[in-house]
Amino acid sequence: MAEERRTKIGQAAGVVYHELKKGDCNMTHLKNHLLENGYDNNTYMMALGWLARENKISIHKSINKWSISLR
Repeated sequence: MAEERRTKIGQAAGVVYHELKKGDCNMTHLKNHLLENGYDNNTYMMALGWLARENKISIHKSINKWSISLR
């Protein structure tokens, strides 16, 4: 079960990464993109953590929104 979950998170991280290759995104856009592709909210958040730990993304906060970009 844990290996299956890890695989799903890795796949979701790939979806996020490919979406960010198109340009910076806000968190809402990325979340909706993953939900449309069959991933749940928890998997989305873990995928962001995966990419952040690998130092693949930058997360920025403006006044009232978060944006994410590739490093």
